[in-house]
Amino acid sequence: MVPFPHHIKMRTRNWHHVLALGIIVIAPISITRGAQTYQLTDLGALPGTNSYALGINNQGQVVGYFQTFGGTHAFLYSSGTTTDLGLLGGGSAYALSINDPGQIVGFAEVTNSAHAFLFSNGAMTDLGTLGGSASFAFGINSAGEVVGYIDTANGARAFLYNTSGLYQLGTLGGTNSFAYGINSFTQITGTSSTDNDGRTQAFLWQNGALLNL
Repeated sequence: MVPFPHHIKMRTRNWHHVLALGIIVIAPISITRGAQTYQLTDLGALPGTNSYALGINNQGQVVGYFQTFGGTHAFLYSSGTTTDLGLLGGGSAYALSINDPGQIVGFAEVTNSAHAFLFSNGAMTDLGTLGGSASFAFGINSAGEVVGYIDTANGARAFLYNTSGLYQLGTLGGTNSFAYGINSFTQITGTSSTDNDGRTQAFLWQNGALLNL
């Protein structure tokens, strides 16, 4: 198994502890005097032990991962049905985000590494690494543009993936940068180290430039 993204500083066997954000869907069922009541729905764990939900879109589709006896698999929960998204040849996959058209991103193990993936139209596509050691996708917008980061020999680099390919976004002067979110205007947010004593600062990327927030 490959090491987890180094900035989270956890070993591979603890990936699920870092990514675990929940195992439920919260759905409104009634409104009484202006206050909403909610119901918790157990999504189950498919043929495994535990499950974790990481993302949801406006259609109520949920993505995450579940643990099996042979590894960890990404899933999609939609209209009461949970679907295993498959693998990229390794033993584990993690789904982190889903857009309104139902496209899903995350990362999956390959031989001695992990690669970012885009799941669309029933198929998981390896987004590659630009020659680096690993890549991880964290966010996707409704246009199918994906953000995340690539591990390289010189540090981590935030990336944008779209129909034209995979592009590094640079840093704020330091060694590492990580992209986590993207909106419909292709504005990207994340964090980057700077050349000021190795500090980490939030950034906004737009129109080809990083803005230190």
